Amino acid sequence: MVRFPPASQRDQAMHRNKLLNLFARNAKKGQFRAEATAEASTIYLYDVIVSSKADAEWWGGVDAETFVQTLRGMSGDVAIRINSPGGDVFAARAMAQAIRDYPGNVTAYVDGYAASAASFITSVSNKVVVSQGGMIMIHKAWSIAMGNADDFAATASLLEKIDGTIVQTYSAAAERRGIKPADFAAMMAAETWLTGAEAIELGLADEVAADAAPSAAVQWDLSAYDNAPAVAALVVEPRADVTADMSARQAQLYEAVEEVASELGQFDQTSGANGAHYMAANPFAGEGIKCANCAFYDGARACEVVAGDIEPEAVCKLWIIPENLLQGAAAANEATARITNEIERKRRTAALMLHTPA
Repeated sequence: MVRFPPASQRDQAMHRNKLLNLFARNAKKGQFRAEATAEASTIYLYDVIVSSKADAEWWGGVDAETFVQTLRGMSGDVAIRINSPGGDVFAARAMAQAIRDYPGNVTAYVDGYAASAASFITSVSNKVVVSQGGMIMIHKAWSIAMGNADDFAATASLLEKIDGTIVQTYSAAAERRGIKPADFAAMMAAETWLTGAEAIELGLADEVAADAAPSAAVQWDLSAYDNAPAVAALVVEPRADVTADMSARQAQLYEAVEEVASELGQFDQTSGANGAHYMAANPFAGEGIKCANCAFYDGARACEVVAGDIEPEAVCKLWIIPENLLQGAAAANEATARITNEIERKRRTAALMLHTPA
């Protein structure tokens, strides 16, 4: 028979599990986005790092698949601006490998924190610039374990191996800069927070930014950590949602799209029916993306949302396509069902640990 501890003990257990505590106290706080222009490509990693899309749905945060797809969709040199309290070690490892594989130069800007797993991103970047007041934090790996004594022993053994690979990552970063590696294992055991100048001295950064970090960050709850510094000085305000150079219609469109994302969830990074990059590819190869196939097409060369004469064979700019035209819709639905089931499983697990009704 399985015996569950009282609610007070479960609450204490959640608090003791530092990774779960980090996720719970920072749920849905962050933002992950990318901007690509002819002049520059920038990824804003202002978020917790999570292991999967299902975790991202539940806790918020950015998963490795989303990050890797975003990076692979860019060209030329890339800037990654970071303010992250860390997160899943394996997801961050996958992100770091994508940076290693990227053909262009990657510059990491630590606008706030590159804590825990987020420090892997800086460690493999070609150049690291730390903002005034920004910090890099290194510590021993965390995990969530369940099961019997053998399961916990196996997890402990795995964590020791992970710590060894993390030391190697930091040491390699220092050696690339011609600096003898410090005792990173001891610094990790002590949960060490590094200023820009300290990171430069250790070979984990290249320079401290002359100017303050750009306006776009989050004040994180760092209570899961033992030695977290005071955070007031690192809080910067998000960019204004509606800027003065927008027309009235643009401002209204912004607010309307924001409401859609709030109600239905954020757009993903694909070029499919739920994606944001609509013109990247044509997933409707069988029927095409012509206006005549759009759900807004009103017949007789008319559209519900676009004024004037509509050419039925023209390319639809909105792509509100009926589901029966989607190629491979069954596969997409199956994937959605898997994610939904995983979210429900995590919801029930979290509800049990928090002693809230499922």
